[in-house]
Amino acid sequence: MTDRDASLATDGGLPLAHEQVDEIIDDLNLSDDVRETATEFAKRADYEHPINRAPSTIAASVVYYVALLKNEERSQKAVGYTADVSEVAIRECYQEIADLESDRVAEMQREAHREARWEKFMDLSEDGWDDPGQCWDHEDCPRDGCDGELQQQDRFNAMCLTCENAWGHVRDQTTHYLQNEDGEIVVEKPVAAADGGTEPDGGVDR
Repeated sequence: MTDRDASLATDGGLPLAHEQVDEIIDDLNLSDDVRETATEFAKRADYEHPINRAPSTIAASVVYYVALLKNEERSQKAVGYTADVSEVAIRECYQEIADLESDRVAEMQREAHREARWEKFMDLSEDGWDDPGQCWDHEDCPRDGCDGELQQQDRFNAMCLTCENAWGHVRDQTTHYLQNEDGEIVVEKPVAAADGGTEPDGGVDR
């Protein structure tokens, strides 16, 4: 038990890791985005993951790791001082948490990629490139094994009339793209002059 755990202990026992996250976040002046994800990770460490460490060590390590992921990095020394946990303990524990949360971190990175890409295309839309017309109508379905045709549903979506799969539509100045649910581009086509675009100059830079 660390000194912090002892000072926070009540008749009901030691506070759980997720109950200590808020105070560390506040002391380090981190964002609510870090708070939300750190609390999520800490709760899983409390209830699901077999991490045999003091709750304060888990809380500090989670905050350090999530701040690192969210580009709000604080040093292990600063986090350790705030949480009354050694730098060595944080260094060892956060690596355990990183291994246990690897799937969730990969999902977060995909979400961040999709959001960044979407912001890029929304910026372009604000410049007047927001009307795809019916650019995907009668195009071949990109799903393997499907011989159906696409139909443009609205400026953000196209759907296959046969398999009924849907894809997100985005565009830049030269190219229309269809994306799957993971934000991966599955097919692209040049923007025609009628769409308000220009002919692509060479390959598409992704």
